[in-house]
Amino acid sequence: MTNASFTRINPADDVVVALTQIPKGSVIEGVTLLDDIPAGHKAAVRAIAKGASVLKYGSPFGQATAAIAAGEHVHLHNVASRPGLSAVPDHEIASEQPALPALPAWARDAMFAGYRRPDGRVGTANWVAIIPTVNCSVTVARQAAEQASAALRPLLAQYPNIDGVVAIPHATGCGVAANSPQHRQVAQCLANLANHPNVGLVVYVGLGCEVGQFTGAHQAGLLQIQPLIGESRTDRAVEHFVIQRDGGTAETVAGIVAAVQRHLPELNRQQRQQVPASELILGMNCGGSDGYSGLTANPLVGDVANVLAALGATAVLAETPETWGAHAAIARRAKNAAVGKKFLNFFPWWERYMAIFTELHGFAFSINGNPSDGNKRGGLTTIEEKSLGAATKGGSTQLNAAYDYGAMVDPHMGFTFMNTPGLDQVSMTGLICGGCNLNVFTTGNGSCLGTVLAPTIKIATNSRMFNRMRGDMDFDAGQIVAGRSRAELAQELFAYMLDVASGRQKTRSQVLGYGPSEFEIWNIGPTY
Repeated sequence: MTNASFTRINPADDVVVALTQIPKGSVIEGVTLLDDIPAGHKAAVRAIAKGASVLKYGSPFGQATAAIAAGEHVHLHNVASRPGLSAVPDHEIASEQPALPALPAWARDAMFAGYRRPDGRVGTANWVAIIPTVNCSVTVARQAAEQASAALRPLLAQYPNIDGVVAIPHATGCGVAANSPQHRQVAQCLANLANHPNVGLVVYVGLGCEVGQFTGAHQAGLLQIQPLIGESRTDRAVEHFVIQRDGGTAETVAGIVAAVQRHLPELNRQQRQQVPASELILGMNCGGSDGYSGLTANPLVGDVANVLAALGATAVLAETPETWGAHAAIARRAKNAAVGKKFLNFFPWWERYMAIFTELHGFAFSINGNPSDGNKRGGLTTIEEKSLGAATKGGSTQLNAAYDYGAMVDPHMGFTFMNTPGLDQVSMTGLICGGCNLNVFTTGNGSCLGTVLAPTIKIATNSRMFNRMRGDMDFDAGQIVAGRSRAELAQELFAYMLDVASGRQKTRSQVLGYGPSEFEIWNIGPTY
């Protein structure tokens, strides 16, 4: 039930969510409020015994730590996460096989103008990417990108099909054990960037003595990046520089700039053409969530994810710690037992990962360290509540694949999942390395995140924040609270996504220059 001041998401819920601040003494569903309820926060609509599960979205999101009276504010003072991760019985995995929704008329025959690559993937941009293989070569990569961009600027009229030259700095590539899981993950992420559909030319630059090198490692058996790229780059050049081999900083920068200029004519021959919207690979993430996130922006993105699945595109949900508590519902939607079990196996790995650092540091690391203080101020009480709202970004269709961090995502897969941390920059970097050609990012408190290579559309969960930060936000999902229908807004968001994918619109993070500094590969191992 919803009215102008509150909503009850599921009839089974023990709580309603305030859409505006509701004063003490107001009557909601026949219950008199015993406390002031801030916007985005929850009030009990029935008495809840101490120790009982508390329901929102029709699912338990925590356990009452004290008896809660009908009309009382429900938050950190009387609800906490339930201990442990609830197991999903084998017979429940892939037990639901939801049908694809009918395509709305406005999505049929949807097209965008993209760069079709011979390997079959389609880009929404055409970048020159200068990629350091190690943190030691980041400065050279940045200087080369700056100088190449300056040289390209007067020639832009000659090369209208090139989006620009960008360096992709990161803080790893050495100081890790050779061939360790950390080393393999970094190397594969960097290799995958060469196959990103939005990259026309890639230039790798190393120092020369690092653990992970592009090719020709000094020590036999060291993992190299070049073999991990594979055979799919039949249309796009790969250049490689080594600072210690190529004369030092200034000489290497000059060599990179000359190589970029040499490739510009062939890169410009790539042209946008009309392609079906089924070629989109959409990364989905959230950050700075609030009590509106699961009511407005996240389910709105879920509506679009359903449309993409029905079109035969790919939509990738991420942030494993922020799926904690929603995992069972997603596993039941798995295509088959193998997909469901791979997805579920991410969670015990996370429990072991936290346990390692708990033992090392004597501090109780836990998934329940999430949500953040900002999430809590916005009305989110537990990780389960945050997850139940975050998971709505994935829509309601079948889960067709579960990917490791930064693994190359397949096109035309419908709804999928990638194992990433909840930290925005690290999670979004995994999606970029996985080949997502467009991203959406929902935020309630106002994250300024942007991504390099693929544009990110930032969606505000509430109109108050959208208006306060309209220079940073692209879309206002808070209009749902004001009475706009989700179906209407889904159509508007989808049209905007096609405009961004076609290069007709720039996102606010693109205009403001976000992206390169937010590229952060997940460090899962020790640093030597």
